This record gives sequence, structure tokens and C-alpha cells, in this order.
Amino acid sequence: MVTGGPNLLRNFYQLKNVSVKTISDLKESNLGYVNANYPNVRTTKDYREVIENITVDAVAIATPAETHFSLVEETLFAGKHVLVEKPLATTTQDAKKLIALSESNQKKY
Repeated sequence: MVTGGPNLLRNFYQLKNVSVKTISDLKESNLGYVNANYPNVRTTKDYREVIENITVDAVAIATPAETHFSLVEETLFAGKHVLVEKPLATTTQDAKKLIALSESNQKKY
């Protein structure tokens, strides 16, 4: 959970029509925060557990910008909708690829 991660979690958790299932983070302290404050939310260090989970419809990505392209691409290929902090990608070419992938998979980004 870098930058906006805790805020995204808090906001999603408060929505009535949203069920936050799993948070993935590499930092043990961030996972500890989630475990302490959101005991019904599962935590993992492996983001693939989130995007490979068939019960997950959408994924929010709050990571450093240089990881956005690969994470968004992998999430779209897994058939999930994606909310990603800006920028979508670090190059225009990569952003266009993600837009095309989103449109072809009929998923929102």
C-alpha cells in the first residue's frame, strides 16, 4: 500500500455494494495495519493471489508508477476491472496498449 493504498482501502471498505476481499503488499507493516484494522480482509504478499481469485471482479492498484503497466496488463488479462492510481503507464505507447486491451476485454480501467 504505497501512497493512496490505505485511503483506497478505507473508502472501498465503507461502500455498501463493495466487498474488500484481499490486500496484497510487500511490506509486513502494511499487512499488519490491515490485519489490525480490517480483520475481515485477507492479506498476502503475493498479488497474484488477488488477480487469480475468480471471486474478485475488480482490483485497485496503488503502487509505484513504474509497476503500473505490468500490473494493469496482468489484471486485465485475468479478466478483472482495474482502478489504478495515475499515471496509467509511464509511456504513451504503454497507455495505449492498456486502453486497447481494456476495450478488447470489455473491462474498465
